[in-house]
Amino acid sequence: MLCTAVYMKRYDKVNDKIAALSPCIAKAHEFDETGYVTYNVTLKKLYEYIRSYNIQLPRGPFQFDHEEAALGRLYSMPGGLKENVEFYLGKQLRIDQAEGTEIVYDALSLFSKQQERDLPAIFDVLNCAEGCNIGTGCVHERNRFEVSAIMDQNRKSVTDERDREELEDLYRRFDEALRLDDFIRRYEPRNVKPLIATGEQIEKGFIALDKTTEERRNFDCGACGSDSCYDMARKIALDIDVPSNCIQEEKSTIQADHAKIMSLSKSNMENITKILDDISEIRTLSDDIVASVQHVDEAIRQYSTMSKDITSISQNINILAINASIEAARAGVHGKAFAVVAQEVKSLAEKSRSTVSRTDEISGKATDSVFEINGKVENISKAILQAHSEITDVYETTQGALKDFSS
Repeated sequence: MLCTAVYMKRYDKVNDKIAALSPCIAKAHEFDETGYVTYNVTLKKLYEYIRSYNIQLPRGPFQFDHEEAALGRLYSMPGGLKENVEFYLGKQLRIDQAEGTEIVYDALSLFSKQQERDLPAIFDVLNCAEGCNIGTGCVHERNRFEVSAIMDQNRKSVTDERDREELEDLYRRFDEALRLDDFIRRYEPRNVKPLIATGEQIEKGFIALDKTTEERRNFDCGACGSDSCYDMARKIALDIDVPSNCIQEEKSTIQADHAKIMSLSKSNMENITKILDDISEIRTLSDDIVASVQHVDEAIRQYSTMSKDITSISQNINILAINASIEAARAGVHGKAFAVVAQEVKSLAEKSRSTVSRTDEISGKATDSVFEINGKVENISKAILQAHSEITDVYETTQGALKDFSS
């Protein structure tokens, strides 16, 4: 991309600001240092812009879809540069390659110290393990195999359809027109002040990693990216790494969390058991209330029967009192005392009937109340049964999960 910008500025005399559509965030640093490109627009941001504004791109060939790129289309994939060189020069040159941060920087360090007779003519390095096709600024909608299929199609379209002599003529004209020095990027070493951690700081780093024994401090698994636990503790001390990158520390944290969860789960199981016991007691009490209310209801029903009998008796007494009054009237003077008794009996009968009437009214209200209480107690009983069932399910599920978690 930088070579293209150099060509535009120096050969095509483009004076406008240049924006590069890039799969790489790091290109911004290169553009800033060289000054040829003003804007680094990542493909990811470009796609986001297109989608957010619902821009529909036309289908079909474009003025940029020319064949001059040739196998340069493959440059973005790992080994793309090597394939380009070998296509035109064959196997004349030794070309080594390395991709991914875990390999590249160690390889570059070795490269700088190696004897020249052991070095390749070209060392092709890519920071991203999958190359620019799946770079940091790309839209990751395709996996590596889908991308490789597209690259292979590009390879075939060039090698099958393009005449080799025409390609060679194109590159001959490039060699005549372009000056190699214009496109060479030179790097100068920067003096970097070494970061030094004191013994006390490194000790704190070990403590942050929960490495308090010699065995743990010399575990040296390398999973964190450091060569040793000591190196990792040093990085922690210098604040250039974090304890969570240590798999052993993470394991200890997980084990501690596991113990806390187990303890909490056991406590929860005890609480659930207590709740189940309490609900069982409430359920028993509810059943007792229902039984008591049923006794009251039965007593009211018995009283209702008795009140009917009392009413019947009072009616008969009333009739007797009337008959006695008639007989007293016939007896004349001799029946006056009998008439007084008959009147008192009649009055007693009426009072009995009135009392029974009022009692029936109270009994009716009591019956309604008992019926209402029965309904409410029944609802409470159903709710208790439902809660008991649900909590029992939770108890059994938790107990099963606790067994699985323990194993």
